[in-house]
Amino acid sequence: MPSVLRHRRYRYLFTAQLASTTASSMLHFVLPLLAFDITGSTTLAGVVTAVSLTAASLAGVLAGTIADRHDRALLVILALLAQALAFGALLALTLPGFGGGSAPGLAVLAGVVAAAGSLLVPAYAGILRAVVPRAEVRDAYTVNQGRIHVIAVVAPALAGVLYAAHTGWVLVAGLLLVLLAAVAVRGTRARARGVTRTARPAFVVDLRDGLLYVARRPPVWTAAVGGAVINLGINGALFTAVLALRSRGTASAEISLVESVSAAGAIAGVLAAGCLLRRLRVPTIVVWCGAAYAAAALVSGFVHTALVIGLLFGIATLLLPAWNSGVFGSIAADTPHELQGRVQSSIQLISAVLAPLPPMLSGLLLASVPYEAGMAAFSAVIVAGAAAQYAGREDRRRGETPAGATRTEKEG
Repeated sequence: MPSVLRHRRYRYLFTAQLASTTASSMLHFVLPLLAFDITGSTTLAGVVTAVSLTAASLAGVLAGTIADRHDRALLVILALLAQALAFGALLALTLPGFGGGSAPGLAVLAGVVAAAGSLLVPAYAGILRAVVPRAEVRDAYTVNQGRIHVIAVVAPALAGVLYAAHTGWVLVAGLLLVLLAAVAVRGTRARARGVTRTARPAFVVDLRDGLLYVARRPPVWTAAVGGAVINLGINGALFTAVLALRSRGTASAEISLVESVSAAGAIAGVLAAGCLLRRLRVPTIVVWCGAAYAAAALVSGFVHTALVIGLLFGIATLLLPAWNSGVFGSIAADTPHELQGRVQSSIQLISAVLAPLPPMLSGLLLASVPYEAGMAAFSAVIVAGAAAQYAGREDRRRGETPAGATRTEKEG
């Protein structure tokens, strides 16, 4: 057992994070299925999911500033209660007596869950620093990475099985999980530390400084923009595959294999990331990972089996942890300490601009062009994003030593 788990207050925090992240991940998986089943339209299913992602992105940009200026434990409890209310309302909305649900109602309530989830991330991080000794913070983050990847595998499968049994079971499970998280976080007994209260809109100034830093450094902005484009292509391809399978009548339990199997690749990738970064230069990893994802999207256009699609993306995902650590770890290593938060917020803002597009484009493409053409389009988007990141790498021109030999790793 990792030594950090011996701390009772951290175990309460870990339980809260495990429960709330599982609830959010389950809803994220079933939302497009639920929207499609209610509306019968891939376009509307894409719009509903896009609204949820937009709410999460906008809340994420401001979440760090909010968490630094309020009691983090109280903020977590309030955010979890907001999620519980939204899950309860979703459950009521989808009951037959309420007309079986509506696209606007689904979008708004799913947006509440997503926005509250974005607020939880920095608040949880602040509580962690209060309940874990400084020397063990890195161990705690390692445990959290394992939790995230395990949830990415388990949550879609669990949601698929529950959704196949009855639509409401997923929502009931989500409601119970966030209530469990709210109870657990009280056990951390983490009071506000270093809280800064000011009427000045500091987040605007922070974002300005961060965006200026990013804009003046081509390796940084090409990595940020390229990463956002790559995410658009990967998420768009996965979303297209899920909707296409559902429109053909594939059961939700089987569809869950797309995300669960593809996410399983990241667990193996975490173990291999250090070795890859020691042996390969980051530009090489960018090329290979981009090519693997582009090929997965292109080949999946001719596949109609969830397991095979999941395996194709799972193979590409093996390289993802090394890719993220190499590209965004180098940015973190080169960024001045006092600008770390602002630069990360700026990169998140750039990603937020494109985050709502994958589900919207997927729905539109499925409604207007053949499935194969839509997947090929997202494959091309992945190639474009990887090319932008590769072109912006200074070590591509300087012939530097492999990434792992000259800098430390950081989660991307």
